Amino acid sequence: YFQRSLLFDLNNDPYETINLIGFSNSARRQANLQQANELRNVLVDWCISTNSPHTNYIRNLGLWSGSK
Repeated sequence: YFQRSLLFDLNNDPYETINLIGFSNSARRQANLQQANELRNVLVDWCISTNSPHTNYIRNLGLWSGSK
C-alpha cells in the first residue's frame, strides 16, 4: 500500500493537476506540507469526534493514536 500526501488549491486548480506538495521549491514545499498535516489532523479529529465509519481505517493507517 502506497500512501502519498496531496494538497491542491481548488480555487486556482479546480481539476487538481498541480500537487502543491509535489515538485515545488523546498521552502514552499515545507509550508505546503505543514498545511497538509494541519488539515489532515483537523479531518482526523472530526472523524473521531463524530464517530465516523472511517474511524477504524484512520486508526489502521496510524493517523490517530488517541484513546477514544
